Amino acid sequence: MTTRRVSIRTLALAWLALLACRLALMALLPLGTTFAELPFAWLALSDLLVAGVVVVLGTRAEWRGLRLGIALAAIPLAIDLVNVLEAAFFLPQANLHWPWLVLRDLLLFGAVGCLWSRVFGGDPAPSREGLGMRTSGKPGAAWVAGRYALTAFAYAVLYFIAGVIVYPYVREFYATQSLPSPGTVLALQLFLRGPAFAAACLLMLRMGQWSRGRGAIALAASFATISGIAPLLAPNPYFPDAIRWVHFCEVVGTNVVFGALVAALWARKGDPVRARGLAAHPIAEGPGSRAGA
Repeated sequence: MTTRRVSIRTLALAWLALLACRLALMALLPLGTTFAELPFAWLALSDLLVAGVVVVLGTRAEWRGLRLGIALAAIPLAIDLVNVLEAAFFLPQANLHWPWLVLRDLLLFGAVGCLWSRVFGGDPAPSREGLGMRTSGKPGAAWVAGRYALTAFAYAVLYFIAGVIVYPYVREFYATQSLPSPGTVLALQLFLRGPAFAAACLLMLRMGQWSRGRGAIALAASFATISGIAPLLAPNPYFPDAIRWVHFCEVVGTNVVFGALVAALWARKGDPVRARGLAAHPIAEGPGSRAGA
């Protein structure tokens, strides 16, 4: 079987696993009209974009089995949970039933992670140049924590810069909403969206095994697709189309810049993925990681 056919087959299986689990849970836990209840064609297209990113990461990763399936599912899960929790603050009139949406996301990506572990059950990808720290030796926990905090803070800065740029275009819409206080918005970015998106990007960079130059392009495109294009491409009942497209440009643009920034901060040019840095650090390795999946 040719490489192209294998890739198409893998994409189809990953996509159908996600779509089938989503439809099953929507039937089992109907919550009225929510972001998840989209016309089927839009839902399928959104899941196809997510599956495309998953296939890129899964085919490049050294991991296999349940470890890889859980890691792949953790990325869209983190993004979905952030969006649901922030929507509870920004759109209180929407009556989103957010605790049930959180539960449904956990069930969805728990099941999908198990299925994806079977989709990517072959031999692991060969080690490529990849994630590494720009230090002469193995970094300590304080070094990793400090750089991680800086990465999360950088997202909050980008968020507010983008918000200032688009505010004139969404001012009238949000004048009709009960928005959270500026302090709450800042806390959401510093302690929820920033850390979650930083963790998602680092996990993607670790699995993708990209060097700094390639990582800036690949991570920017992959992260913007899974966290901006896929969620905001489809119409939804809470944003008029004009507002949705403004947020589409805002979020995709922010996440492209953030993905490239994460690669610049964390990836090392030309180093083997396990030479130095996060890939060799106990925080990233986790217990039993050398034993394989």
